Amino acid sequence: MSRHDIRKLTGLALICAVLLSACSADQSPDITVENEAVRTRILKTYERAQAGEAEAQNSIGKAYAIGDGLRKDEDKAREWFQRAAEQGHPVAQYNMYLLLTQGVDVSEKDAEQASKWLHAAADRELVLAQFRLAELYRKGEANEPRDLARAATLYESSAAQGYAPAQYNIGRLYEDGRGVTKNEATAFLWFIRAARQGVVDAQIKVGTKYASGSGVAADDEKAFRWLERAAFRNSPIAQYNLSALYALGKGVEKNLVKAYAWSELAASQGVPAAIKNREAFPKVLGPEQLEQAKTLSKQLAAQIAPAQTHGHRENSYFDNGSSDPISGLEAFESRSQAGDAN
Repeated sequence: MSRHDIRKLTGLALICAVLLSACSADQSPDITVENEAVRTRILKTYERAQAGEAEAQNSIGKAYAIGDGLRKDEDKAREWFQRAAEQGHPVAQYNMYLLLTQGVDVSEKDAEQASKWLHAAADRELVLAQFRLAELYRKGEANEPRDLARAATLYESSAAQGYAPAQYNIGRLYEDGRGVTKNEATAFLWFIRAARQGVVDAQIKVGTKYASGSGVAADDEKAFRWLERAAFRNSPIAQYNLSALYALGKGVEKNLVKAYAWSELAASQGVPAAIKNREAFPKVLGPEQLEQAKTLSKQLAAQIAPAQTHGHRENSYFDNGSSDPISGLEAFESRSQAGDAN
């Protein structure tokens, strides 16, 4: 055998060794749990992933991405997500987008790939992808052009599948006539859908729409009920508006003690009009009523559980940072196309 033939065989042997090493690594995932039933489930999922099942590939990618049952490994997560994404799996495509855009310094190449996968997932009507892409179009971010009409189309598609943040945002666009023809009635219909799913800003919108008769027949009692829901979720704007309804006797029996109590909660969160009420109410309430109001305000504050405490501004999907649909470890969880209502 010539030296040339020996070199060729040696080279081939080295290639085979590398391939076998990779194969061996794939066949022995680094499982980090001791429970035998869980280990068996992971191994079976891994086998299905190796056989080409996209859903299993996405699951393995998620496990590597967050260290759920497998040792955390971003490179392997990306590999498995990409395998599933290339088969058209929308959640894997969205997960590829998330992986490629995490961190502060995202390369131009990764940004381009991320945009490709986000668009692909949105085209397959994955609600989270549609919502995220709509956000980018609305704001003109991540190299996407500012296009309110496109944003509205994506919001509405996501909203029609039941995604509450999208329902609130498309309601805002219809309310303002941005990207769509202004339509107060349509705006209200989207707001009330989001409100029923617990979106605080939407509950405030529904309450104020009923109070003003904008897009829906005026109904003070319904206005009161919706604002009360949001007030107990610790929205200072809702608390102030509820105070006004008590003061005016609209939708509820007039009660200045309760009006002051709710106003005081709003004032404690910095609502300017409520702060001014600290000067106005003592002029219409006697000392005894004033003390009752202060005591009631403390009692109301105690009824708002810590899990429910968040402000109107902090949780505005439309105007502030919480418009992102996911965060933390939830980013890689498989979701149905109905999405998570936040």
